[in-house]
Amino acid sequence: MLRKLLFHYVIIIFALPYAYPQLSDAIDLSSGTWKTTYNCVEQVQLVAPWMTCDGLQSYGDWLAPGNLGEQITPAANMTKGGGGLGQRHWIGPGRNSNSGSIRLCFDTPASELWLRYYTRWQSGLYMSGQHSQKIIYSADTAGRPYIDLYGNDGLRVVTNSAIYQVDTGVWNTMFNGQISDGTWHEFQFHLKAAGSNGVAEVWVDGRRVLSATTDWGSITGWQCFKYPENMDSNATGLTMYQDVDDVAVSTTGYITPLVAQNTDTTKPAAPTNLAIDK
Repeated sequence: MLRKLLFHYVIIIFALPYAYPQLSDAIDLSSGTWKTTYNCVEQVQLVAPWMTCDGLQSYGDWLAPGNLGEQITPAANMTKGGGGLGQRHWIGPGRNSNSGSIRLCFDTPASELWLRYYTRWQSGLYMSGQHSQKIIYSADTAGRPYIDLYGNDGLRVVTNSAIYQVDTGVWNTMFNGQISDGTWHEFQFHLKAAGSNGVAEVWVDGRRVLSATTDWGSITGWQCFKYPENMDSNATGLTMYQDVDDVAVSTTGYITPLVAQNTDTTKPAAPTNLAIDK
């Protein structure tokens, strides 16, 4: 069941025009598609030549416990994809004790896009309570909406004015329980900026788990995203890894999975029993 929660507070915002960042090394999306398999030189956060890989950029200089930084490494490669390397992200115990993330920026803002990546969490990793991890986070300054894992099996799209939330179909469904088994999973996000008639959709392993008419407010497009991001919280007491590979972006439509699965790209019926908290 999709739930929409409206924020209960009022924020006063001065009406200044938003200027997107000028990025000299941004990714060209004029063809409508872009992808990376991280088939670059091995590298580690804060050590030259970090970060040089297919137009990707570093975001954040913080390190996980053990002084572990983000990596491009063969150990993070998804063998069913392309290339021979992947991105390794480190998650320390407790809350927000992760390595830096990677930023993906386009040369011009995209008003509609599909973004897909494959990810795995180290076998044995589990999170406590109403855990949360931002799995895609706008790195623009216009509101910075994000999508996160939430609860034992849910997922949220958080905008400037509301939260669109489902409570089932994600973590516990992927692993048949609360503990990661180390397998790879596909996440795909569809965002469309159209004021109060915007769109947010999320697929997990080809299953559409969230589809919402979304109020993006004044946002007219997105230029930068960072991934993965902070977690609350790793309950293992250990620093463990999360790998990301085979990232792709499209402005023309749903991205075909690399791994065969039961993909649902049809528009679902309007959700029933919709709860709106005011």
